[in-house]
Amino acid sequence: MANVGVWVYYWRERRSEFNWLWHAILPVVSGLVLIYALAESFPPFCPSQNCPVDPYAKAPLVAGGWLVLGIILLVYYAATKRDEWLKTAGAALGESEDDLAMAKVGPGATSKV
Repeated sequence: MANVGVWVYYWRERRSEFNWLWHAILPVVSGLVLIYALAESFPPFCPSQNCPVDPYAKAPLVAGGWLVLGIILLVYYAATKRDEWLKTAGAALGESEDDLAMAKVGPGATSKV
């Protein structure tokens, strides 16, 4: 997702700074490496000597399940306009709106932290 985000951001928002190597080729290559590593974690694609044994073979499935569940919840809350949970989650991580406002300092200005 971040690789696609880099490409889209620099292509749309900062086109004058867009660099084919840094913002297109390297994100695609790193994405392919990640896909290869993910494929190597599952039995249909991994060689028998490298396949993880139980219970470790289930780890990618559990992590993938949590990821899918998180994406479903995010889409549900965004679709129902219930974004108050985001502020609550941020506060639980110590990121209140005051902290975020302090972090948004304009160029050339100094922050009193």
